Amino acid sequence: MIRLLALLEGKQKTTDFSAISKKTGRLVYFDTKDNMDAAVKDGTHDTPKIKGKDVKTPKSSDLFKGDYEKERGGTIDKNNKPSDKLVNAIQTQSIGTQSITLYRKNKNGKLVNDVPFSQTDMTADIIKQVANDEGIDLNALNKLDFSTKIKDEDGRKNPIHDIMRVLIFKNLETKQYAPDGIAPDERLYKIYSDRKNKIAKIIKKVTDPSEAEKQTAKTSAKIEKDKTNLYDKNSVNDVTNILVSLGNKNGGFDNYEPQPAEITKVANKFKIDVNRILKHPEAYCNLVGCSSEKELKKDGYKSMRDYVLSKLGHTVYFGRDNDVDSMYNLADLQLAYPLEYKNLSDDEWNKQIEEERKNPTNVSGALRKFNQNEFIENKNTDSISDNNAKLQSKWVVKQSKKGNDYASNMMAYQSMISKSALENIDNLLKSDPPPPIKAKALYRGMALKRSDYSKFIKSFEEGSNIDLPISSFSFDSGVATGFADNVANDNALISKENNQAVVIKVVNKKNQFNGFAMNSNIGNTNRVKTSEFDSDFSNWSFQHEVLLPSNNKYKVVKIERKEMKNGRSFTTILLEQTELKKEIKLKELIDTSESDILKQHLQYPNRLSLLYKKEEK
Repeated sequence: MIRLLALLEGKQKTTDFSAISKKTGRLVYFDTKDNMDAAVKDGTHDTPKIKGKDVKTPKSSDLFKGDYEKERGGTIDKNNKPSDKLVNAIQTQSIGTQSITLYRKNKNGKLVNDVPFSQTDMTADIIKQVANDEGIDLNALNKLDFSTKIKDEDGRKNPIHDIMRVLIFKNLETKQYAPDGIAPDERLYKIYSDRKNKIAKIIKKVTDPSEAEKQTAKTSAKIEKDKTNLYDKNSVNDVTNILVSLGNKNGGFDNYEPQPAEITKVANKFKIDVNRILKHPEAYCNLVGCSSEKELKKDGYKSMRDYVLSKLGHTVYFGRDNDVDSMYNLADLQLAYPLEYKNLSDDEWNKQIEEERKNPTNVSGALRKFNQNEFIENKNTDSISDNNAKLQSKWVVKQSKKGNDYASNMMAYQSMISKSALENIDNLLKSDPPPPIKAKALYRGMALKRSDYSKFIKSFEEGSNIDLPISSFSFDSGVATGFADNVANDNALISKENNQAVVIKVVNKKNQFNGFAMNSNIGNTNRVKTSEFDSDFSNWSFQHEVLLPSNNKYKVVKIERKEMKNGRSFTTILLEQTELKKEIKLKELIDTSESDILKQHLQYPNRLSLLYKKEEK
């Protein structure tokens, strides 16, 4: 526990107010001169005899030996104590024991990440210390029913003692990365500190009466503001009438007539300024690109306005039932017509939209800008993919002639995400590699939950070298950015909680990569029938997928993280594929439990990352 208390404190307390404990003989630092003088006066401590200007700083563990509270001179509020019931609730959980691993320095002064800390280690003293650090009123918390659920920082409802437990973990992790912590890291410190502060704020809202009053006032103000910022049924009549008049062009659904209440619900819930479409249909087309008015009329649309409204009709049709996975145009409509600018004049609106385009404040806009910048260098994704498929076609034919295993493994991986098949493919690519991929860059996009993001990003440090498991990338940056956004993501299990967008870009100085273009299989190997699929490899051709085997080495060139609206973030990671591992291990097994965060998010195709928790049948 001494080591844990030292870690909890996060740094050595080297103030100017110190005295020697008569009980332990060790030097103790006090936060104030009054506390030090009181301890000396009480006879529990002696004033140290100092030679020179400084007293030698003791080891951090020395600071916590003896009676912790007495030696700290009362810096812990003695009246702010957790009840036995609260301590028990924090230490107990029905689904396993939660734990983290913290850093320490070994005898050689090197950092070692091997100090275990679990919820069962959360003593009353530690709970009290964290509460004082974060300004949590434990007396108020003690009075609450611990089964009461409140929304955590990801919007999920959890018992308040569970949220307090998470705060204790984050307090410890934040301190170790602090500038004066044991493992200082500015980037990780900010990530953990931001989350810790959000959790503390959530708990304070429940326990602090003044915070509760502020929240009530804020809610009342929001209600008043919403009266003008949100739509009501009477304000969407024009949009409703036009959508009804479009007939089957209204989202492509026969006999569907959207009602004002449905349009209002979708506009307010998904933050779309629907009336702005009537005046500025070009905003959508400028964003995504549209056919000419002449071509649109050939397709049955009277105008660009009707075409854009048909996209809204499609969105309303699925949005009324909250079927986000089918709302393909949602992110584009949100970007083109953000509800937050509803009350701006046309001139003000145009200026704001242009500023948002140049300097995005939301993830969808930032991903779109990233993709546009990459498109300048890689304009012909289809051509790049096709050329590499031809380049590796002979290799595919050669493998196919050896037997049916090749085609079966490829189809089992691509259609059913078979782990054993992926292992076999990895072994093949290492033992008998195909010709190198020729491209300027490869991309991978992910939408991660905050808890996964913090684990994932730990693996990458600028300037360091890293090994990755066999990983799925794409020639197309648009495919990657599509999977990095949790709005209208093609992965059905990506939800609101997956609000941390990550895009990895891999480059090589020679513009060639040790990897395999999956589209090389099209037309060059046998069609494979499975119990679930009767298909061919062309079904996935639009993803332009590339597998990079696990014997590659990478250098982490640059990491850039940007905080976005609504608690979201966008992180880009630039890797350089440098060389192959000198020793090829043909039995480099895939971790089927997926506890390895890199394997969980990198070794499977973009379309289904995060889905692999069950063994194949």
